[in-house]
Amino acid sequence: MKTYFATFIIRKRIRNEIVAIRFLKALAKTLEVKPVSYHLQLFPTLDGKGGSGITATLNFADSYATLDTWPEFNIATLDIRSCKKFDERKVRKLIKSFFK
Repeated sequence: MKTYFATFIIRKRIRNEIVAIRFLKALAKTLEVKPVSYHLQLFPTLDGKGGSGITATLNFADSYATLDTWPEFNIATLDIRSCKKFDERKVRKLIKSFFK
């Protein structure tokens, strides 16, 4: 089992679930896995200024990846658990390109 966990700053607020799904689809391509399903959960922000934090999960045959966002703090986390090996450098490059 390969595990990857990252906490990173999101300069652009993820305003809706479409952006989260786009990221997970790009991640699936980067990991070279076939998506089985996606799940989204929206949460009100802690600061009460509107918008939503998002938990978005990509399930694939070899395990899963989860993106959690806290837009009021401009941070997100990515957790990948996979039975298949993958290149962490490619994942970091995707994060940087997607959330710059």
